[in-house]
Amino acid sequence: MPISSADKKETAKTWIKAFPTLCAYAQDKLYKVVGPFIMGIEIIKLPRVDEYRPHFVLYPLYGNSSGSDLKACMTYPVLLFEFFNKKNLQYSIAYKNSLSILQEVFTDVKNQLAFNIDGEIDVTSFYKLIDTQINNGLVKKQLKEPEYYEVKYYSALYLSSKEAEVILEQIQKDSKSWDMNRFSAYYGDFENWLNDLKKVKRSKFISVIEKNKSDKRIAKLQQSELKI
Repeated sequence: MPISSADKKETAKTWIKAFPTLCAYAQDKLYKVVGPFIMGIEIIKLPRVDEYRPHFVLYPLYGNSSGSDLKACMTYPVLLFEFFNKKNLQYSIAYKNSLSILQEVFTDVKNQLAFNIDGEIDVTSFYKLIDTQINNGLVKKQLKEPEYYEVKYYSALYLSSKEAEVILEQIQKDSKSWDMNRFSAYYGDFENWLNDLKKVKRSKFISVIEKNKSDKRIAKLQQSELKI
């Protein structure tokens, strides 16, 4: 039986009450703007049951391979992961679950994020969140690390050119452990990939972000900043 719109709205309201700076971009998409990103919680329904799993998502306001306007930026997240309970198991949450059970879920979500999503976000804590994903065994197996380093680089570039240089140095150091044959198969030549990052003009980069932030489709979202 399909979940009713009323149940979806009530679930969204419950999550927004727990994370009050998130806004309903859609019934199952609860977002805010943080620096060069849209971030938040997506409530993803499980097939064949009246249950869902909450996922953290991060969308780039600076663009991706689909383009740089807001619609293109929102085609897919650059970071997506789900949360786990104290037994390290995936959540399966009933849409009509009791608030007492959800309180435990909210606590786990807050503990598994490296920062307070409802405040200004220190970039060191933000990096910590990305590093947790970089060190994930599945990420390493699939050689997804470069994609996460790109997120670190662009978050740094948003703050300053000097901060971006620090991340470039980290990439050059950490890439020594990458399988460059596999890297070439996924991303092309490493030096070309790295130079493409270096060639991004910060002024143009910031301009794209500010243009997308002014889009009326996200005007209702609350905004906070990354900070050093």
